[in-house]
Amino acid sequence: MLREVGDQIIARGHVARPYIGVRILSLDSETAENYNTYFNWTKKGVFVNAIMADTPAFRSELHVTDIITEVDGVAVASDRELQTQIRAKKIGASVQLTVFRRGRTMKVALSTAELPTDAARTVDAGPRTDPEPLKPEGTVLYGMQMQSVTREAASRMKLSATGGVLVVSVEDDSLAARAFIKPRDVITAVDEEPVKDVAVFRDLVKKGDLAKGIALHLERIDGRAFALLKAN
Repeated sequence: MLREVGDQIIARGHVARPYIGVRILSLDSETAENYNTYFNWTKKGVFVNAIMADTPAFRSELHVTDIITEVDGVAVASDRELQTQIRAKKIGASVQLTVFRRGRTMKVALSTAELPTDAARTVDAGPRTDPEPLKPEGTVLYGMQMQSVTREAASRMKLSATGGVLVVSVEDDSLAARAFIKPRDVITAVDEEPVKDVAVFRDLVKKGDLAKGIALHLERIDGRAFALLKAN
């Protein structure tokens, strides 16, 4: 092992490590326990909180909010255990994840890749790149000023989604701010229901329960993420 590490440093100038490109939470973490009012988990595993763009996880069938319970048949009950299993793989190795999704257990296949040297790259690293400033207009809900995503805006901002709700601004200390929602996020689903525009978003959140939590799926230029709107 030490020889292999030394050879990598000589050849590459750094140690090459495998990764799959997810941000994860142990189900017994404080944040995950806050989410549990919504999910009511009974499984042990690791919660997928975000998936980074252009990574093995992003190209696979893995979803944000999946719970990873096994890696190649080995049970994982914490973020550290999942990281240990992935780091033990070769770069480019095929991996089969067992995940729990909306009451069903399923398999997700992917292959590891080399962790980029700019490992600070994450799905909440910064705002979406857009040469034009957002106009301060639109509907305000839960501290978010928002607009329906138009085809023109989707093309300009290089969104894969052609519908949804674009977050224009977020008020400090609002429900949206406490859920870590950011300007230029695009809300694509509410409680697993697709969001076409602001009118659909408004109707869906009216059906939700803020005490339990309202789950939002977000698209960002650097990946997909999850947020839970929840009253204190």
